[in-house]
Amino acid sequence: MTELLAEDALVTEVARVMVQRAAPSEVPIFDPLSRAYFADRKRALAGDDKGSGLLGFGVAEVAMLATPILLEASHGVVTTLIAEGLLHHTKSTIRQIRRLFGTDQEPEDEGPLPLTPEQWARVRDIVRDTAVSLGTPKTKADLLANAVVGRALLGDTLE
Repeated sequence: MTELLAEDALVTEVARVMVQRAAPSEVPIFDPLSRAYFADRKRALAGDDKGSGLLGFGVAEVAMLATPILLEASHGVVTTLIAEGLLHHTKSTIRQIRRLFGTDQEPEDEGPLPLTPEQWARVRDIVRDTAVSLGTPKTKADLLANAVVGRALLGDTLE
């Protein structure tokens, strides 16, 4: 159970960074959206029976929220990074994630943890493929994936 909770914390932290990069207007609603996602992941991703979209908000004409998509994508990213031995189920991993995505601004840090270009490409593919599988048009999914990994690949940090 503790491992599951630790993984949820990692998924949340990765998704928070992704939202800061790709959908900053959703940062103020990230916490309630992430709680809804973890309370009922299937419903959060499918919407309600009326087809009102992700997390059941709005109607088809309203833009789809990126946060649930990025929460699901971050699950895949965390699973991949753990499988490759880059992350571990520990409290210190949240700091590792922040370093990995270049968001930890502690002065003693030597910069983000390095990922190879191939690993960053996998992170991008996970985000894009997840978005497409949840009904996001491919062009929007590409933009979302590029926004998530773009700053990290360029060495930029969030301010």
